[in-house]
Amino acid sequence: MGWILRLCQKDAEWIETRVINRRDKDGNTPLHLAAYENNLQAIKLMLESSKINVNIENKTGLTVLDIAALHNNRETERMVKRQYGGKRSVSLVKIKTTSDLLASKLSWRESRRTKKIRFYSWISEERRNALLVVATLIVTATYQTVLQPPGGVSDGGGQNGGTGTSGTKAGSVVMDEVYFIWLWLWNSAGFYFAIEMMIRLLSLGQESVFWYFPLFVPLLLAYSVAGDVIKPNARAYTIAGVGAIVVLIIWGLVVWFWEWVQSKRTKVRGPKSGLVWEGFTRVDQARGFAPNRYGIR
Repeated sequence: MGWILRLCQKDAEWIETRVINRRDKDGNTPLHLAAYENNLQAIKLMLESSKINVNIENKTGLTVLDIAALHNNRETERMVKRQYGGKRSVSLVKIKTTSDLLASKLSWRESRRTKKIRFYSWISEERRNALLVVATLIVTATYQTVLQPPGGVSDGGGQNGGTGTSGTKAGSVVMDEVYFIWLWLWNSAGFYFAIEMMIRLLSLGQESVFWYFPLFVPLLLAYSVAGDVIKPNARAYTIAGVGAIVVLIIWGLVVWFWEWVQSKRTKVRGPKSGLVWEGFTRVDQARGFAPNRYGIR
């Protein structure tokens, strides 16, 4: 356990999960065996691992809590149940077998996730890095536009001591309201799309994007606050913000429709794609003719 809890290599979590939950020929994990022997010290050591599964059933259908109750190990039963969420086998949700899972209908979420992973698996490391650089430049440029909008901002020396009509408060843009709406709409759309691309490229579609939110949520909030400061009035800011969201939704629908059309096309494979599928790149190769490299007839 000291070795497992100190692993720091790349696949440390995978090794910890595999070792601590490994079964013997009877389906017993080390935690099962410790419960059979009422070895409370070993149970406490193994429960220090966050990757341990206390609800695994052995081949006789017993969990660790079942074994503790069967042998009247009250302390083990109380510790496993109250502190680590251990359950009896009768209260567990029956898990489907691999055959059941593979034979079930593919859900929309599973389909989208599979397509996303397949798409990102084709991206090379060089291309991924290049796309990340491009997305970073777009985020920087769009954010800089908010900090330094075209035409500058008001210094607050206008009417009513800088708190009066549109465009006179300190920090608000001096450009016309219509120009601000169009500028904020397209600038925000590019800013949000670039951040969304960066999150996807960082996760590569295989891991949760939750851990990347702390990197970008503060930036999004700061962007919104900066827009609220430089807006000429609340109406223009609302129209531009809603317009940016509508643009992103429309773009997402266009991408979805294009993917749907492409999926329909791939189901009807044409002559050329059929040759490629069989390993040929030209019709001559399919007919058995070698390429004429030397001009020999």
